[in-house]
Amino acid sequence: MEIKYTPKKIVFNKELRAIDQFVFSFVPYLEKAQIKYVLISGYVVLFFGRDRSTEDVDLFVEDPTYEKFLAFWGLVSEEFSCMNAQNPKSAYDLFTSGAALRFHKKESFIPNIEFKPLKTMLDRYSLEKRIEVECNGQIIYLSPLELQVAFKLWLGSEKDEEDARFLYKLIKEDLSKSLLKEMLEKLGVSNKKFESIIGEKLE
Repeated sequence: MEIKYTPKKIVFNKELRAIDQFVFSFVPYLEKAQIKYVLISGYVVLFFGRDRSTEDVDLFVEDPTYEKFLAFWGLVSEEFSCMNAQNPKSAYDLFTSGAALRFHKKESFIPNIEFKPLKTMLDRYSLEKRIEVECNGQIIYLSPLELQVAFKLWLGSEKDEEDARFLYKLIKEDLSKSLLKEMLEKLGVSNKKFESIIGEKLE
């Protein structure tokens, strides 16, 4: 898999897995409703080829107006159902109160999309600095990969540490080391922890 990487855009082709097809079927509804989103966390690593299972895909969305959200609900309801709300008003109220919504294909609860509101400065950074990715001619948006490496190290489970190693080794020739250092510092991940998990120093 040859990846053409720049700080603002990544281009590559690959054979889509079932989880990719699921994501690629959902995000066009956000685009059509003009709701800005960014894919984050575990799916970012899976997208680049890490071989592990997941039941949910996390994404952040901007704070949409009710009119935008209503348009999105009308579109997405053709193919997806919301697990924790039955109508657009209750879903919007839930979302704007700070809770995530979960969307799934009508025929199956798994996998599902965890549709998350922005809560922290890093959440907003992830959305504002999202990376455009062109895969097989289709555009999706991912969180900055430097932030995802740091975030996975901060989470600290064995699975998350393996995710961090995988992603770092994939992009280490192209990543911004200054940005990675900044994200590690913001999340309180020490250089010692980085070196012990990743297996090399961050020069």
